[in-house]
Amino acid sequence: MQAWSITRELLRSLLMLVSALWICAALIATLVVTEETNEVYDNALEGTAKILATLVPLGHSPIDARTSLTLESLALSGERSEYISYQIRGADGVVRERSKNAPATAYPAPLKNGFANVGPNRYYTYVLGDGQSIQVAEEPHERREALLTLLASFLLPLLALILVGAIVVWRTVRRVSQPIRFLAENIGRRSGQDLSPLNVQEAPEELKPIVLDTNRLLRRLKRALEAERAFSANWAHELRNPVAAARAQAELVVGALASSPHHARAELVLSAMQDLSGRIERLLQKSRADAGPAVGAAPSDLISVAELVIDGYYYLPSKKRIEFDDGGHMTMPVAIEQDGLAIVLQNLIDNAIAYSNESSTIRVWIAEGPTIHIANDGPVVPADELINIRYRFQRGSGSMGPGFGLGLSIVQQILRRSGGSLELQSPASACRDGFEAIVKLLSPSEQR
Repeated sequence: MQAWSITRELLRSLLMLVSALWICAALIATLVVTEETNEVYDNALEGTAKILATLVPLGHSPIDARTSLTLESLALSGERSEYISYQIRGADGVVRERSKNAPATAYPAPLKNGFANVGPNRYYTYVLGDGQSIQVAEEPHERREALLTLLASFLLPLLALILVGAIVVWRTVRRVSQPIRFLAENIGRRSGQDLSPLNVQEAPEELKPIVLDTNRLLRRLKRALEAERAFSANWAHELRNPVAAARAQAELVVGALASSPHHARAELVLSAMQDLSGRIERLLQKSRADAGPAVGAAPSDLISVAELVIDGYYYLPSKKRIEFDDGGHMTMPVAIEQDGLAIVLQNLIDNAIAYSNESSTIRVWIAEGPTIHIANDGPVVPADELINIRYRFQRGSGSMGPGFGLGLSIVQQILRRSGGSLELQSPASACRDGFEAIVKLLSPSEQR
């Protein structure tokens, strides 16, 4: 079923109205033109008969050759000569004189004053005082052609006017509905973080109530999101220190119970504390991403920030290691704040470590763009999952390590604010397996 459209309904209604008016005008014009044309031609028939009557001798006197020639020249002069013929009939109805194109037999029209239609022809009869009659006949061809020509010259411009009117109406409706499309595009281009009010002044009077209601909804939504973010950030900060202290105590307990039968249970407690600590850290990163750490900040050096983040993984609790290649660059300035860039790299490296094979190497290298690549040799991620794992609380179906489903969504949020982008591919470049994250950033000159 076709969707309802204001533009289409307006266009259809206006065109139907214009077409109805055109049809009415065409019918009225046809009637008027037909009546006027018939009146003109009837006057011509009557005039011809009366002119001929002035030359016909009264009292049944014979018509000499000179008079006959004069009658013929008068009756058959002009462009209508081939359509008009005449007969002069005596009081007894016998044809006394006729034009060359008239039949030898008498016209079928009655011998009385006035017009008559017999067959396709129209006749006019003029009865003289001595009983003689002059009958002038007209064939229908010329009258019909003249009528069609007049109607065509009148109606065709009206038809062209409908086509022009349709174009004008369509363009007018499109122009008038432009603010609606502009408003829809303005709302559609916004991200989930842009809750600024719409411009009421640019909206026409008919759309201002909608814009005002939308702004009120945006304000309520903004307050709700701010309250949610404040709650998450505050509680994450409040829980961070107690959880860190509890985790330290759990580590001491695990060490103290190394030879105890309760050692396994103590390790479970420590694992749970580590998981809780990781979740709190992700909540803190999420609150910082929502606050926009990458907006309006000074540029940072991608090389130095990457080296600093990688140095934090120097002592990995497994045989995995990180291999870094700066691509021969000493520095590479990028248009993103240092804390935001560090959060991006830390989350991507954490994912690469968590979902890689045992004793594997995590490869991190810098490329022109500026671009940084982070790849592992883990299992191949299906194409549909590459799209889903970008969203909050989404993880791949084949995940092997711990995770909360927040890392990639935080990365995307920070990059979106700084004008960067994240590409995911699996298998990794030049490999049969693995997973690769490609972070494309803006240089400071591109940001300006």
